[in-house]
Order: sequence, then structure tokens, then C-alpha cells
Amino acid sequence: MPDDLPADAVPIRMLGPDDTGPGSVDPGTVDPGTVDPGTVDPDTVDHQILDPGAGGGGPSGRVVVALVAVLAVLVGVAGVLVYQRATTPGADSVDVGFMQDMTTHHQQAVEIASIVAETAQDPDIRAFAREILTFQSYEVGYMEALLEDWGQWPFSDDRTAMKWMDMASAPSEMPGMQTEASIQQLEDATGSQVDALFIPMMIDHHRGGVHMAEYAAEHASDPRVRDLATRIVTQQNGEIADFQRAAARLGVPL
Repeated sequence: MPDDLPADAVPIRMLGPDDTGPGSVDPGTVDPGTVDPGTVDPDTVDHQILDPGAGGGGPSGRVVVALVAVLAVLVGVAGVLVYQRATTPGADSVDVGFMQDMTTHHQQAVEIASIVAETAQDPDIRAFAREILTFQSYEVGYMEALLEDWGQWPFSDDRTAMKWMDMASAPSEMPGMQTEASIQQLEDATGSQVDALFIPMMIDHHRGGVHMAEYAAEHASDPRVRDLATRIVTQQNGEIADFQRAAARLGVPL
């Protein structure tokens, strides 16, 4: 024993036949050609092959089940992706046309509301303008995200609008769109003039948006587009009613 080992160290020895129990065979001494197949117990062999816990090289039952489950998930994901590609609205669809045109429509409403939110004389009118800024800015972002997912954003400002409603026109001529001269007049106004210009302008703008959204709510193929269009109809009809009451209170002619 080397001098650097502890005094109580136990030397390691090679295992002999007595350590492996009766009938032990040294694998290196067995000649495969001398094994009599008739001496092999078939029941033992079958049990070893089929037992998932056996030490063979095949997969256990649990592994096979797991592999089948993973394969099923992959097949399901592939099916969803194929379905989504097959159902993505095309460039000429109601869904894409509405979302592009309503994005442009909302952007003008946000432009108008941003003017009035700071310059209107009546506090309720300022509150209405801020509400439009909040809701329609959010909806613009939502529509742009969907369009981008469909490969339809950004889109051209000089496109032909309203083809999806068989009302082909320039974007600036969509229902409810206000002229640049009208918006400039609103920007130049002060005091109660802002309120008197804004109320009828936004009622007209909202009515155009409702007209577009009602058609999309009925004819769009994507449920998200139909839901958004339905929400726009409800929300903007409610705001029209608010503007009409404000006009009556402020003596603004409609």
C-alpha cells in the first residue's frame, strides 16, 4: 500500500466468481457459437423485451406516449397555421377595405378632436373631444396591427377607397370626411365659435363612420372586424346623441 494512503484505507480488489453469485459467467469466456438456442426460456425473453422497465435499448411505454402527444400537438399547430393562412382576408376584401378606410376616417377625427380638446369653450365639448382622442386613437392602433398581420399595412394615401362598399372614391371623399378648409376654419376659431363649428362637423363625421361600420358589421368575414365595426356603430351613435343634446343646450343650429 502506498505510503500516502490513510492507515485504515481498504484496498480495491477485482471481483471474482464468488462475488457474483452461483452460476455467474465471465462474459469474456462465453463463445456465442456454443450457446444452445433450446436452452433459452422464451417466457423470460418475451418478458424482458416487453417490460418498459427493462434495460433494453428500445423506448419505454411512457416515452412512446410522450412522443405521440408531442406529435399530436405539432400536427394541431400546423393545422392552425394552415387555417389562418387560408382565412387571411385578401386585399380586395370587405375586412381589409373597411379597416384601411376606417383608419383614415379615424385619423381625421383624431386631428379634429385634438384641436377642440384645447380650444372649446364648453367643458362638455372639451370632454367629448378628449373621449374621441382616446377611443379612436386606440382603434387606429388596433386596426393597423391587424392590417400589418395580414400584410396590408402601411397602405397608400392615394388609394381608391370604398370599393368594398361599391362606392369607389378618393379617401378624402369618404362619407363624413371634412374638407381641409373646414378643419382650418375650426383651427382658427375661438371661444364659442369652436363649439358651434365642432358639433355639426363631428355629427356629420360620425354618421359617415356609422354608415361604413354598419356595412362591415354585416359583411366582413373576420369576427374581430365585425366586432370592431359593431362597437363603432354603438359608440358613435351614442356620441351623436350627446352632441345633439349639447347643441340644444348651447343653441347651436344643426
